[in-house]
This record gives sequence, structure tokens and C-alpha cells, in this order.
Amino acid sequence: MNHRCQHAQSGCNYPEAQCVGLCIRRDCVEHTQKGHPKRYATASRNGVICKLHRWVFCETNGMTLSQIQGLVVRHKCDNPSCINPQHLELGTHTDNARDCIERGRRNDHKGTRNAAAKLDEAQVEMIRSSCKPNDATNGVRALARRLGVSASTVSMVLNKKRWSWK
Repeated sequence: MNHRCQHAQSGCNYPEAQCVGLCIRRDCVEHTQKGHPKRYATASRNGVICKLHRWVFCETNGMTLSQIQGLVVRHKCDNPSCINPQHLELGTHTDNARDCIERGRRNDHKGTRNAAAKLDEAQVEMIRSSCKPNDATNGVRALARRLGVSASTVSMVLNKKRWSWK
């Protein structure tokens, strides 16, 4: 017996036991698996548990999970919750890493993008331009006290062991 899932706009006609609950956002088709609203959903098929988008890709393209072993199913839309077959493509880990960099999803944790950063770019520039070794007002220890960081942090900035790209 077919049913309409709670998200009527999805056009879900799966038998109730197989329905994963779908909703449409933009042209993405997002899973609504509980506990994973922003992450990859999982599915079980013939006793094998896998990521739902991998299963959808295989079903749509007449492939098996073993045929795509060692490859990744990439999201063209950059939406991990999307299971729209038109948004999924097969690729290598290298392809996926390239996508990450090209689309600005790589978190490089440099500078103020690092949650543990004690300094900002202006402070780093100030340290490098005004530090005078052993000076009472502009020496390593004095700058460290003024900025509320350790002397070793100031020293690492000066020696480009921290903030080396600046």
C-alpha cells in the first residue's frame, strides 16, 4: 500500500516501510532522517548499512555498492542532506578534495578563523613592526603583557612559527 509521506510536495510514493521521509528545498531533495538533519543519512539494504546518498546514486544508475567501492558520491549542490539523484556524481577522493577547495568549504583554521586564536592580523603586524628585543616598552615580554598573551606566543609570531603566511 503506497502512502503520501508527511511532506506532500516531495511526491513520495514509496511503500510506507521503505519511505525515508523526503522534503524539497530549492531543487535539493533532503532526507529528514531524525538525528541527522544537517548530516549524511544512513540506509540499510539487504543487511548492508551505507550512506543514503550512495544508495540513491546506485539505485538511480543501476549499480551496486560494491561497484563504487573506493569511490565517493559527491554532492554538486554542496548539501550533505541532499539525495536528489541529479545532484549526485561519482568521483575520487581527490575530486572531492578539489571540490572542497574550489567551493570554499575547506576550513584551514588560519589566523582569526581558528577558534583558539589569541591575536588578530593587526596585532600580528604590530608585533612584527614594533618589537625591539629587550626593550622595556616594546620588547617581547612587554608586548606579551600588553596583548594578554604569553611571551612565547609573541616570539613565535616574530619567528614566523605562528602566522607564517602573514
